Amino acid sequence: MPTATRTVVFTDLANFTARVSRADREGLRDLLQTHESNVLPVLQRHRGRVVKNLGDSFMALFDSATDAVRASIDLLEAVHSVTLPLRVSVATGDVEETEADAFGHAVNLASRINGCTPAGEVWFSASTLACMNQSEIPWEQVGYFALKGIAGEHPLYRGVPMNRAWLPEGVRKAAKLGNLVIAERGEMLPGLPNDAVLLLRGYRAGTDALQNQLEQLPPMEPENIWLMAYNISPVDRYEWTDKGYGLVIGHPEPVDSAIEDCQALTTRSTGSDTLVFEIGAAISPFGYVDLVGLALPAVPMGDVVAGYSYELLEDGQWVNQSEESGIQIDVDTSEIYMLIKAADVSFNDTPAQVGRRHTLSDRDTFKFGGNEYTFRKLDGAYTAWIESTPITRIPLVEGERLELGREPNRPGLSLPDRRGSDNIRWCDGVPAKKARDQHFTLDRALAGRRQASVTPTRENLTLEVLHKRCPTWLYRNGTPLRRLIGNIEVMSGDVLFLGTSAVRIADPLG
Repeated sequence: MPTATRTVVFTDLANFTARVSRADREGLRDLLQTHESNVLPVLQRHRGRVVKNLGDSFMALFDSATDAVRASIDLLEAVHSVTLPLRVSVATGDVEETEADAFGHAVNLASRINGCTPAGEVWFSASTLACMNQSEIPWEQVGYFALKGIAGEHPLYRGVPMNRAWLPEGVRKAAKLGNLVIAERGEMLPGLPNDAVLLLRGYRAGTDALQNQLEQLPPMEPENIWLMAYNISPVDRYEWTDKGYGLVIGHPEPVDSAIEDCQALTTRSTGSDTLVFEIGAAISPFGYVDLVGLALPAVPMGDVVAGYSYELLEDGQWVNQSEESGIQIDVDTSEIYMLIKAADVSFNDTPAQVGRRHTLSDRDTFKFGGNEYTFRKLDGAYTAWIESTPITRIPLVEGERLELGREPNRPGLSLPDRRGSDNIRWCDGVPAKKARDQHFTLDRALAGRRQASVTPTRENLTLEVLHKRCPTWLYRNGTPLRRLIGNIEVMSGDVLFLGTSAVRIADPLG
């Protein structure tokens, strides 16, 4: 059978299996109809030929790599308003075509790329980059990846929709630290601190105006100078980056939004009712209660939550979503995986590649921000938990009750109360819609304001369950998870799961 050079596009609804497991027939029909009515017209408008439709995914062939990537970017913009968790992958090469299918290395490559593409993004291969008109497509590199069944490591690239922007690590860190300076064309350049990272906006690469601005700058390291652009010719792109300068691909509004996300407070403080002792402070003779990690509830949760994610900041805090995070943990019905978002992450003592996705197994370890984390698999109400060194420590005092909850009485340990639900993948149907409308969050649904208390005496440690609906679970090494009711004696080393928080009882020398 003869072959021809084609560009292969795969589209896929993320977390489709979990959606199907919780949807009724009408809900499933509505989902598939919404998917097809939003995806098919875009593919066809850009001269794509659909050769396979599996309901939750399409495979299409394009004669033009530029048309294929343009269609993929337009798809993300089209489904944004209907909140379809679509991911798109693209590869170019020799393809053998039949009436109802296609075969070849490019088909396999596009399929493998789809497996590591996050929802809401379009990633494509180096072969597609080489064939497309780079002046027409806003793109950036996401990293090198080992793809299952395909030898070697492969550079992958991301198409950037008009309504999205991903900040490079250097710009993210500068925004977080407060030393990012934005210089608009036509405005007087502000004074620059010694550690400034400069973002130039409103300039076109390769123009005299940009060159004149560069000549007026004080001495700066090239890696601290960034240019915001969207469509840029390959000649101008490489002339700029070959000098050591950086590019931020995006339009002003989504770039501003990404910067604001870096600068915003992503989680509430531990609260004025929490007495926090520095790790290593004076030892209490009756031990401590330590906040030691993230507990991961199993999904699906009723007819509401089909999957969710959390992201890890450099200071050890877990948040719903942040452009400045280094690691993203995704939970669905079949697996838990970790997406690497920062360069200084190691996985199982090996440096991790930005953009790489790892499926997590029991006892896997990773490091970020000077802290070490261990993934521990579970069965039952919680699918796993991620253990860390204590980030908050409260001393236990003889005869004094210590409360645990989102808003505990003093003295108490305040559990994280992360606002927003951008990290949740919803089930289909009325219960999920109602939960969304009521601003459901995992922390508020699973953890009470005053959930439990621990009281130490000379004889024992007594835990009392205070909340009737939000369950408190006990994890004791070597035994199954146990839901606690009423009063129970706990001991050093026990771990409590309260919502998404893991809390350990530590002895005085722990």
